[in-house]
Amino acid sequence: MLIIAVIAFSLLVEGFLLYYAWSRRTSPGAAAFALIVLSEILYTLESLLSILVETQSAKLFWDSVRFANASVGVFTLLYFALRFTGQDFERPTLTWVTLLVFPLISVGLIFVDGHLGGGLIRQQVRLVSYDRFEALRFGLTPLGWAVVLYAVFIALLALIRLAAYLFQVRTAYRRQIYAVLLGVTFPIAGVAATAAIERGGPNWFGGFVIYALGNVLIAWGIFHFRVFDILPIAHSRLVEVLPDPVLVLDDREVVLDCNPAAAEALGLSESQVIGRPAAELISQWARYVAEYHAAAGGELLVSWPPEDARDYYLVRVTRLEGAGTKLIVAREITARVMAEDQRQEALQKQRALLEELRRKNEELERLSQEKDRLLSNVSHELRTPVMNIRLNLDLLRMVPERRQEILTVLHRETDRLAVLIDDLLSLSRLDQGAMRPRPQAFDLNVLVQELLRDRTALAKEQSIDLQTDLQEDLPLVYADRNLIAQVLSILLTNAFAYSPQGGEVRVSTMANSQYVGFRVSDQGVGIPKEEQERIFERFFRGERGQNLGIPGSGLGLAIAQEIVRLHRGRIEVESEGVPGKGTRFTVWLPLK
Repeated sequence: MLIIAVIAFSLLVEGFLLYYAWSRRTSPGAAAFALIVLSEILYTLESLLSILVETQSAKLFWDSVRFANASVGVFTLLYFALRFTGQDFERPTLTWVTLLVFPLISVGLIFVDGHLGGGLIRQQVRLVSYDRFEALRFGLTPLGWAVVLYAVFIALLALIRLAAYLFQVRTAYRRQIYAVLLGVTFPIAGVAATAAIERGGPNWFGGFVIYALGNVLIAWGIFHFRVFDILPIAHSRLVEVLPDPVLVLDDREVVLDCNPAAAEALGLSESQVIGRPAAELISQWARYVAEYHAAAGGELLVSWPPEDARDYYLVRVTRLEGAGTKLIVAREITARVMAEDQRQEALQKQRALLEELRRKNEELERLSQEKDRLLSNVSHELRTPVMNIRLNLDLLRMVPERRQEILTVLHRETDRLAVLIDDLLSLSRLDQGAMRPRPQAFDLNVLVQELLRDRTALAKEQSIDLQTDLQEDLPLVYADRNLIAQVLSILLTNAFAYSPQGGEVRVSTMANSQYVGFRVSDQGVGIPKEEQERIFERFFRGERGQNLGIPGSGLGLAIAQEIVRLHRGRIEVESEGVPGKGTRFTVWLPLK
């Protein structure tokens, strides 16, 4: 029963090998190797049948089938060697026909010999008992030895082809070729064992043992070295000397082949790259695949290594024939990318310079328009008092008895000119940065009281109720006392000018954790919402003030705002725009 177990085990391993090779039949040599395994399976079954049948004639028949299978089946080995190495005979059709003539004649002689009971191929045919079975034992005639030796010749021809292939591929693939040589050598050894004449027992037992052990080693070599999965597809010298990395992947994205440049880029040897999944070698593989598909299969720019890009490659994928194999070529364009980056950087700087030039031009245009508007406003503001002065001087010559009245008008218009000139000088100094604050610590409440004391008489003259709301223990403010007094004076002047008789003007002081401030509130005509954004523009005057004939140059609030900005503070305006509800101006100055 031991022989049955050995045969069954051998058939099981051969079945797995047949399935593995046939499932990869699109790879070079895989289908031919499947034919070799099929021949082994048939040889094993024929050997088993030659044991199980009982009569000598039946045993001779199945032994003849087995003999014929071995004689012709060896050509599958030669066919495999040619397919696997990508070679062929110079005149393939004629060569194959010539090589097959003698085996085909031999097959006919083998069956005739079996029908005759021996004599042509086999001699001294007899039955031998072994392990409850009877098996044939015989010797070979000279013609029989010729058949065997011819089969050995064909097998050696195939082995020589495979052995020569060892020196044609790179070192990374030689382990696969060793596995192939192992796979085809054991069937030859098995045939030789069954054909040899052994003393002391039936000769077929040794063949079965060799088959069983050989199939285990074949399976290990093929699965371990991934024969038919990893093939030297891109092994030509052209690819090897390419400076650009080249990878060949199968449909499962396992590396089938690579050139030295690819191995160097990955920081591994070629044997460490081949046979491993691309995702295992390249950490950002999934991202690269997604970007490639997003690019609709075009070229993809890849930085390498992903974690610390030092080089740049333009990657293109080409599908090869059979088994979904893909050829990936990565052309290094680091110098081109760097040059493009420098060009883009230069263009960006150029755009920035052009944008800066555009802003400068716009600023110059704005300043030119501001200058024209300033000259126009100044001319207008100067014309009125100058004309009044000229008219009153003429009137003084013509009507000397009105001397006192005319001198009063001249004095008022002269003061108006002086104020306008002072305001223009203040704005000029502010624009030129010549007005530098001289900060000192002072009490804002004291400043408010001083300025209100100076305006008490004016308030009585205009029937204005002057009120204060001063916060006690107000922190000292660190600022230029004279400039802050000028701001407060401007706000008080406007409040008096726009308040009706009997109206109230209230000055308040307050503080928080960061600022000290003062507020000037009146009950005048108010400022409409649409004018509140422009009241700090130079020479701007609200429509209501002009309609009421309230004098002013439109420079006071502009000066106040610039002074507050010099102190890193802010000035705010609040008004509902309703006459009688007035306006509130608040100035905030930083504590430090």
